[in-house]
Amino acid sequence: MHPILLASSSPSRLKLMQKMNIAFQTASPNIDESQLPDETSYDMVCRLAQKKAQAVVAMPETLIVASDQIIQVDSKILGKPNDYAHAFDQLNFCRGKIAKSLTSLYVVCKKTGFSRTTCVITKISYRNFRTTDIKNYLQTHRPYECAGSIRIETDGHLLISALSSDDPYAIYGLPLLSLTTYLLEAGITIPCKI
Repeated sequence: MHPILLASSSPSRLKLMQKMNIAFQTASPNIDESQLPDETSYDMVCRLAQKKAQAVVAMPETLIVASDQIIQVDSKILGKPNDYAHAFDQLNFCRGKIAKSLTSLYVVCKKTGFSRTTCVITKISYRNFRTTDIKNYLQTHRPYECAGSIRIETDGHLLISALSSDDPYAIYGLPLLSLTTYLLEAGITIPCKI
């Protein structure tokens, strides 16, 4: 059985990976997440997942799981805000609009040559919320490390009216349906807990 490494320091991805009921380790990739000139949002999120996988140190037989996520509104890419002011600006910009969440997944094993990649797009409809709603949300939940300043698993769901996706887990940062398929294809046994 291959050892599995999640190339992420995200608490959300860690929790999602734990749902797989398999043993794994984590490592924090340290990469530049800037968009390249003329790079589409789709190409960017796929490239960053691959860069994360390449940035972690692992044995050749290790199966590396890497993911990246961005939120795009109109033609603007919203990354992690890192502070209150940027988070407020992002949510204010999203008010009443439809956004796309792009969540990439890259699974690779150097020794076997196994490699799979995908990008799941989730459509997010933001409510026309009030300024006080933004302030209350940010002061309570501080989603400064979340793309687009939205953390659905907390009260972030109150700021949106609808979600549409082929993989409901992708909005949390890791497409579990695709990941399950790829792990099974790589020969990983995934136990079902009852």
